[in-house]
Amino acid sequence: MEPAPAQEMATLPYVLQEFDQCVDLLHRTFPGIEADLVYFDSIIDSKLLASEILEPFTNVRPHEVKELLRQAPVVAGH
Repeated sequence: MEPAPAQEMATLPYVLQEFDQCVDLLHRTFPGIEADLVYFDSIIDSKLLASEILEPFTNVRPHEVKELLRQAPVVAGH
């Protein structure tokens, strides 16, 4: 079987299909801002995820998304 083209591998449906049997891959949808978050539960700090990602994206308005994404990335241990 040939590998999928790079642009196909970058799609959400492709990633979800490829990791369909992976029990620690989680997918969260934010319909109000048309965003999705996909992450491995076993390798993430759940408190950091909640405070730095989930809460901000749950409360953001569509016109604020670009600014939220421009903020400095979260780095564990800092």
